[in-house]
Amino acid sequence: VKRQRQEASDTLSILCGGPAGTFHVAERPINGTPPRIPAGIPADLLERRPDVAGAERVVAARNAEIGVATANYFPAVRLTGEAGALSKTSSELFSADSRVWSIGPEVSLPITGWVLIGSRVKQAKSAREEAIANYRQAVLAAVKDVETSLSQIHYRREQIEAQNEALAASSQATTLIRSLYESGSVSYLEHLDAERTHLQLQLQSAQLTAQPVSYT
Repeated sequence: VKRQRQEASDTLSILCGGPAGTFHVAERPINGTPPRIPAGIPADLLERRPDVAGAERVVAARNAEIGVATANYFPAVRLTGEAGALSKTSSELFSADSRVWSIGPEVSLPITGWVLIGSRVKQAKSAREEAIANYRQAVLAAVKDVETSLSQIHYRREQIEAQNEALAASSQATTLIRSLYESGSVSYLEHLDAERTHLQLQLQSAQLTAQPVSYT
């Protein structure tokens, strides 16, 4: 039980976005009143899940990549100067007359490669759509996990009520069989079987009581 408790705490640490071992739950004995989860918890708590947060960041990154790919359509401007040598023949390359220089902005346009740039933009947009679909799937999976947990909690309350009724009936039956055994009306085996059934119901009731129950 201690090992399972530590594993549950480590899982909660990961779901809260922290390393394992950073989430701690105070120990308290079972006093018959099960812990409750308040109703009305905001849905934006799902954003804290690492899978949802990671999928959302991937969408943002893919969206930025579209801007990078689209920027190739526009001219590139360089504001730095440059100097070099230019000559018709190699013999005059290092002469003074072959030296050239330029100062001021330089503008270059992508004369060729429009199709390639367009395909890269389409690829970036497709990657964004894929990231959006993955993000949507992550959110739906998170909502499904929450709905499943809430349904289990809701029906566990009904199960606890039925379990308490069974436990009360078993207690009365055990008391009756004990009296019959003491009077010699039933065998010791029947008495032991009633005690064993009562102990099993007590164990099941304690396990259910330890599970969380919502207000709704």
